[in-house]
Amino acid sequence: MNALEYVGKIGKHFRMGTMLCKESVDTRLKSEHGLSYTEFSYQIFQAYDWYHLLQKYNCRFQAGGSDQLGNISAGHELISRLSRTEVYGVTLPLVKTVSGAKFGKSAGNAVWLSPDMTSPFDLYQHLVRTTDADVETMLKLFTFDSVESIGDVCRKHQTRPELWLAQKRLADKVTTLVHGEEGLKAAHLATEALYNGNVDILSQLSWNDVTSVFKGNSLFIFL
Repeated sequence: MNALEYVGKIGKHFRMGTMLCKESVDTRLKSEHGLSYTEFSYQIFQAYDWYHLLQKYNCRFQAGGSDQLGNISAGHELISRLSRTEVYGVTLPLVKTVSGAKFGKSAGNAVWLSPDMTSPFDLYQHLVRTTDADVETMLKLFTFDSVESIGDVCRKHQTRPELWLAQKRLADKVTTLVHGEEGLKAAHLATEALYNGNVDILSQLSWNDVTSVFKGNSLFIFL
């Protein structure tokens, strides 16, 4: 579909007043950098994307972070005009650090479920480096531990913060959830090799695990 056809067929279903009232648009318009046409028109493209998925795959639900409410509602509105099918949007609170920064590709700190993108070792280390201010929230969000047990481990952590008890609990639980017991074992072995100098255990790791441990590290050349 070329640009003129797109504007004529799809763009006619959108009203400027509604688009300008979106919180994400309003915030950017009032910001120092303003809002480009590309950013402004993004909601139209995402709306049509959902409509296409509905037509081809019967995709009737769209889920996204709370910052995607405007784009999801734009899709809901477009579909209501072009189809009699009922569709539903679900938004979820963004996971943020205590400083208010969000996690994701745009923020440059995305963590991937695929071991090809984020190895078990890298995932484990990312979680172990969680700040004290964030770790209790992360345990509540990403583990199935009870609130009581999370409270217990956080209180123990406060007495000996240098042991990183809460962070290690988080890293163990999430790494196991994503990569299984084998993934957690590989992460522990890799951590032992890198931070405790026990290079003899490298023979127990796969080549991919070894390269993830020493990626960007001069020790890898020596080994």
